[in-house]
Amino acid sequence: MKKLQHFFVILFEFLTSKRISRYIVTIAVCVASMVAVGTIVPDLWMDVIGIFFGFLISNLTVGLFAVFFSSFEDGLKVLDDTKKILSIYPEDNLETVVTLNGTSCTVAYNPVLFNDNYTLIVKDDPEKQFELDGFLENNYLDLFAAHHRSSKRNFDTVRLDDCTLEGNTATFYLSRSTYYHHLITNRAVDYLLDDDLSVRTYFDYGPKLVPLNKSKMSNHVGINGLVYLKDGELLLPRRTGSSTISKNMITSSIAIMLSLPKSGEVTSEYLFKDCILNNLVSRARMNPAWIKEDEIDVQFLGCGQNPYEGGKPQFYYAVRMNNVTREDYLRHLAAGAKMDAVIDKDKYMYVVDPSTMCFTKNENLQFIHNHGRLDKKGALKVKAHKTVVNYEKSFLCNVWHKQIAWGEIPRPQL
Repeated sequence: MKKLQHFFVILFEFLTSKRISRYIVTIAVCVASMVAVGTIVPDLWMDVIGIFFGFLISNLTVGLFAVFFSSFEDGLKVLDDTKKILSIYPEDNLETVVTLNGTSCTVAYNPVLFNDNYTLIVKDDPEKQFELDGFLENNYLDLFAAHHRSSKRNFDTVRLDDCTLEGNTATFYLSRSTYYHHLITNRAVDYLLDDDLSVRTYFDYGPKLVPLNKSKMSNHVGINGLVYLKDGELLLPRRTGSSTISKNMITSSIAIMLSLPKSGEVTSEYLFKDCILNNLVSRARMNPAWIKEDEIDVQFLGCGQNPYEGGKPQFYYAVRMNNVTREDYLRHLAAGAKMDAVIDKDKYMYVVDPSTMCFTKNENLQFIHNHGRLDKKGALKVKAHKTVVNYEKSFLCNVWHKQIAWGEIPRPQL
């Protein structure tokens, strides 16, 4: 009896889910039923065919609209309009101009630290848990529904409670939250619960951005790293259409949340180096044999708040792979290098010549990238392509931090 009940529970969950497999199975069952009816009662065969095509066309149409409108989901959850963001926080100097090869674009960003050889201290409290405000608890289900078309699962995250600067010492205070808390705070900050009611208008309405130590957001630590090959090429991944944010956009080479180490406690070594080294294979699609610390330079550039996502903290890095050439990497990709099945998965990796990167008139990103394939004899054939794509705002902040750290532009005052 229990097995039968368990079967019906699983069946109910499957039939009420929104997975693609559910629609495929449902359509297959309906088609099989119609074929069976048409076989038993031949006179009804033409009617069965008509019903089938009507059913198929209607389902395809509904599915097409669902896929089409899912691309607009991000805009309902997080405000992407830089001018509007700047107008909400007029008392902060959030206007940041990023220049690429004679072209420029403006993003909203609140820098907290430029790493000018600071002594970096991490104070992690694994037992401290982020507590949701009552407003967020009461609207949990509505805010969670904002991610209808996004892949999601729950797990522990690392929250940045505060960052303090005293002399030449920077101290980072960390605690814990969950990914679901992140989805209903930072990742749904502009989702309208009523006419003009959203998480932003309730908690972070301006005229200044709420600082980290007073924030009601989940604020897990975002990790963004630009990975450069030995020849100078930059790796730029492109997200899938089911990621929780930045669907089909370019991001930094490594654009992830800070995951928990096996020890369960975040150290300075882990936060400022190992978290990058650990993701070169899973996110940047490197060959594990290339991960040799003495041949890889990891540079922590600085950190700041992303006002688009309610002041979410972002940490920025630059990585030089001194032992991997463009040919090495392209051959590795062409041989079928895959990335791990993770949240916010990437569908493609561009190997980009940074000197070709520029902004178009409508502020998309244009660049020349190299694509490699192996012929029947195993020889690598490389072809250059020009691509124009949209990008995650945090990627531009990563570029901006790199340009400051590498002396390409002046360092602004905080």
